[in-house]
Amino acid sequence: MKLAQNPQKHLEDYNGVYSATNNPLESGVACNGLGWLPDSGFADEVVSLAVDGPEFVELRVSERRAFYGDLARKDTYNAVIDGSPLSFVAAERENDQLKLLFSVPTAIRKRDADEFLFLSFADSYHREDRHSERILHSVRWR
Repeated sequence: MKLAQNPQKHLEDYNGVYSATNNPLESGVACNGLGWLPDSGFADEVVSLAVDGPEFVELRVSERRAFYGDLARKDTYNAVIDGSPLSFVAAERENDQLKLLFSVPTAIRKRDADEFLFLSFADSYHREDRHSERILHSVRWR
């Protein structure tokens, strides 16, 4: 499957990385980058991203910030493609960032197609989860 794209910047042009300097909103793919402002890094509790031929997904994220006087609850990290959860592989702390690695299911890897990746940072619909933000520094895939 190929997602409709802006002819100036194709998914392949991102070389498997979204970041402040490689903004998914510039792809022209509808909903690509929804929930994330790469310029500031702020990410909502759910982010959608278009990826091409993913084999793994790596996130670099800072932990949740507190808002509205609520204590900051811990984020939970989930990634889904085509309704299939990606398996969590590893987490590594690097200063104030977490590097999180997910593997893509074999059936999805075999398709070698453009896919929509959904990231979720909350496991409930509580007010403090719905209004939570964290800094998503980058998303890398291959």
